[in-house]
Amino acid sequence: MKSLLVFALGLLLAVHSLHARLGENEDQLKERYGDPTNPTDKEDNHILKRIYEYKGVTITVTFLNKKSASEEYEGLATRDAVETILVANAGSFAWKIDAFTPRDPTGQALPSRWTLYSPAKSIATASYESATLTIATFELLDFMTAQQNAGNLKGF
Repeated sequence: MKSLLVFALGLLLAVHSLHARLGENEDQLKERYGDPTNPTDKEDNHILKRIYEYKGVTITVTFLNKKSASEEYEGLATRDAVETILVANAGSFAWKIDAFTPRDPTGQALPSRWTLYSPAKSIATASYESATLTIATFELLDFMTAQQNAGNLKGF
């Protein structure tokens, strides 16, 4: 029993150190995860992507104006890992569950989409089948939509 408790505590600490927070800059993420695997990619129209490998998880971060605006975690093994990362990004606010997955093999429906109503309003989606969690700010989503719309309007 004691070894199970030690294992659970170790897993919790590993997941806790895994999460970045939206709004962090590249230096803060480098300190947390080490060097990115794509350090030569250039900023394109205020957007920069960095990919990190950390404790078996691939973390793809999209920066908008030099601050983390989207983080995708691939390789999360548990619902607890997803919830720990969400809590770390919530600050003093709470995520609202917007959607559930179909029932898993145990018959339980799992949350799959959340919205964070805070000054840095964000949305999160999780795919338990692919062990992926994506968190993005509405600021980034609005920016990308505006860029796409501007491209679609060229020539009018």
